[in-house]
Amino acid sequence: MHFAVDIPTPANTLERHAVVTRMTVYPGMTGQVWVGFPDGCFGLAHMRIYHWNGMVWPGYTHVKSIATTLPGFIGIATVNPTDIPSFAWNAYTYTFEDPFPLTAEPYEFVIKTWNLDDFYPHKLHFGIIIHPTMAVLSPLQIQQVYEDLGVSQGGF
Repeated sequence: MHFAVDIPTPANTLERHAVVTRMTVYPGMTGQVWVGFPDGCFGLAHMRIYHWNGMVWPGYTHVKSIATTLPGFIGIATVNPTDIPSFAWNAYTYTFEDPFPLTAEPYEFVIKTWNLDDFYPHKLHFGIIIHPTMAVLSPLQIQQVYEDLGVSQGGF
């Protein structure tokens, strides 16, 4: 299922006062993702996508180091923790696939946008495809189905 939203973001919107847009989706696995910036943004309009108060896109990346062989080593972030990445561009749509499971409520993405342009508002775009997943029954639920049908668990 395809979900999309256009987000008007006024001029002079600082990051700390970002426009917050909630996009309700269905459970499943994410597929194609679109993050679009119209012509005229010139890198002044920004977007981040969150789920359950954690940033999903853009994600952090880690680098490998010789220190990874040391006991207890976790990794070195490629970005300064105070310099959180965001999408920003001009006349461009980021298109990518990043399988991300949506397995528990709330099934929504929180999109935060801000615009450092001191004169022009910008309308940013976020779109996503959610592939539905099949429900998985627990062993207890499976046993109950067999009992309700009046058959043994082997089916005979």
